[in-house]
Amino acid sequence: MSIADIIAIVLIVLFAIIGLCTGITGGIRFFTRGKVWGVIVAIFVSYFVFSCIAGLEGVQNWLDDLIGLTWGYVILAVVTFIVCLIVRFIFVKAFAGISETPHVARKVFDKIFGMVFWVAVLTVLLLIVMQVYYAISGDMSEGISFLNGGFMKLDYLYDTNPMLPFINSVKGETEEIVEGVEDALAAIMSVI
Repeated sequence: MSIADIIAIVLIVLFAIIGLCTGITGGIRFFTRGKVWGVIVAIFVSYFVFSCIAGLEGVQNWLDDLIGLTWGYVILAVVTFIVCLIVRFIFVKAFAGISETPHVARKVFDKIFGMVFWVAVLTVLLLIVMQVYYAISGDMSEGISFLNGGFMKLDYLYDTNPMLPFINSVKGETEEIVEGVEDALAAIMSVI
């Protein structure tokens, strides 16, 4: 077991304990408290959902055919953000009513799903960090090779991150734009 596995296990246990202590109603209340904090959380959640959806090849082809990939991404990002705000509003209202009931079954439900919720939060944060690292480095470089072959399969999580196809498509678009600019500059320079 590597040091990365130990860190992952400690984080999973820590987030599960936080979920056990706060429950899902406390977790949702924490992430939706206040308008500014709720919008910040909605941005992160919508970015995660947007990256997963935008990375699908069929979605990329459809957006590219419909209005172009860049504008398609912009519109998809805005729609995803609005949907996340609506879902946030629904969750806040639904869990506000559930948290008022004093039944034992509700408390057990609250604690179990609180643990699942907080471990899911950890997973989303880890995937976003891995995506940012991938966007900067481009591959499994020496900097995080310590993830390779561990018990927790963090290298597999890194390589199969559902958010990576979006970054790859954006990098592809950027490379095409750069090539187009270079061709245009070469054409201008040949005239001069």
